[in-house]
Amino acid sequence: MSSQYDAYWASILGEIKKGILKAANTNRTVILDVRNLTAYGTRKSWYGSVEVSSAGIKKGEMAHAMALGKLISKQGFFKDMGATKIKFKITNSLKLEINAICEQPEKMTEVRTLTSNKHIPLDSTTTPSQSLLEKIYSLLEKLPLFNYSYELKYLPKNGIYFFYEDGEQCEICGKITDRIVRVGTHRANDRFRDRISNHYKEAVYQSIISSDT
Repeated sequence: MSSQYDAYWASILGEIKKGILKAANTNRTVILDVRNLTAYGTRKSWYGSVEVSSAGIKKGEMAHAMALGKLISKQGFFKDMGATKIKFKITNSLKLEINAICEQPEKMTEVRTLTSNKHIPLDSTTTPSQSLLEKIYSLLEKLPLFNYSYELKYLPKNGIYFFYEDGEQCEICGKITDRIVRVGTHRANDRFRDRISNHYKEAVYQSIISSDT
């Protein structure tokens, strides 16, 4: 799925490659100026981060950072350098911080498909089929929609959250719809409200909340 930020990252890919190699060779943080990123979208906060390994995106937040992570994961850097993980952080002052980290390669996990008992290996680059995506988005459209001004008492005590971001859209089976940019939950029982309050109360998102899924 494409992002409005893809074109910007592609336009400075050469600089980013040099920054990655320098970070790997010096074991230091490399900083690039990415102020022109603002021409590709409007945000209240430009903070974002993403980690990329040889298996793909390990974790990330915010659409503009995820777009960078997806681009880098396709470049094949890890065969030519000692680092096994690259960490990117975009600051609110529009600086891109690059760190290359050496660690043991991660193991792939196994998941069970929704339609079969056959186990399949899954890494960060694996994507579900269009029919499955369509079903997921269709189910979420039936759930209540909250934005950052919600009151905690209206949220469930346990659940899974699905975040959307203004301006981020995708095409699912020929239909343009708001794109899910983050999915998460909570660890302890009855801590869903705390999770949302502590981490996302100030985020510029609209979120569907799935109760007791």
